[in-house]
Parts: sequence; C-alpha cells; structure tokens
Amino acid sequence: MPEETFFALVKSVGVPAAFSLGLLYSIWKAAGWIATNLIGPIVARQLRFFDDMDRAFDKQTGAIDAMAKTVDALRTTLHAHETLLQRVLDATDDHRHGRRDA
Repeated sequence: MPEETFFALVKSVGVPAAFSLGLLYSIWKAAGWIATNLIGPIVARQLRFFDDMDRAFDKQTGAIDAMAKTVDALRTTLHAHETLLQRVLDATDDHRHGRRDA
C-alpha cells in the first residue's frame, strides 16, 4: 500500500482504525505469500508423491499378477507330472505282480 494512501486513510478514519486496516492488509499479504511460496510447493510435492505411489502400485500389481500366472502354470505342470508318475508307478507295480494292461 503506497504511503500517500495510508496517510489519507489515517486522516479519514483515525489512527487506530487505519492501523487496524494496515495490520489486516499486512496479514492478508503475508497469508498470500505463505500460500504461494510455502503451501503451494508442499501440496505440489505431495501430489507428485501420490502419483509416484500410484505408478508403483500399478507396477507391483502387474508383477503380482504375473507371479500368480506363473504359480498356476507350475501347479498345472506339477499335476501333469504327478499324474504321469502315478501311471508309471502303477504300471511298474502291475508288472511286478504279473498283471498286464487291461
């Protein structure tokens, strides 16, 4: 606020009222500076952090899905091997006891 404006305000409303208005104006300007220079960068940094976390969670979800598919494939393969091994063992057992394929 220019000095001439402040002195004109003092003459028109009195010293206590002009001082109060000047104080309110200073608080208003300080709050604007704090919002722009302190709060704004903090909020922007926090939003970037949330975006980074979202991307990390997406990558992690993809990795977990790939691992689940791999585990399912391993289970299927193990089940097939187990079935085949059981057939071989049954055939060996049948051969030992003199039984032939029916």
